[in-house]
Amino acid sequence: MTTQPAEQPAPAGTFDNIPPVDPGNPILSETPVIWSTCQVDTPQGRRLAITLRTTSTTLTLLLERDHATRLGGDITREAAHLSTLVVPNGILR
Repeated sequence: MTTQPAEQPAPAGTFDNIPPVDPGNPILSETPVIWSTCQVDTPQGRRLAITLRTTSTTLTLLLERDHATRLGGDITREAAHLSTLVVPNGILR
């Protein structure tokens, strides 16, 4: 009998070829969100904690400085391309 090694999580930044939104997710929709940020000490060192809370989910990211800087740049770059026109899903066919 052979055993296969347990899958290891992929390192941060290796998901560049995965779309950021799953169009097959039937419950994907806009919802109110509260977010907070703070610095926390972890066994791996100081991290930026970003917590997003919705009515059904809480997600906390713990980011080292390089990843936090990259995320901040990504958000700033994408936000610059947003328009004030919002078209809800299903309106355009």
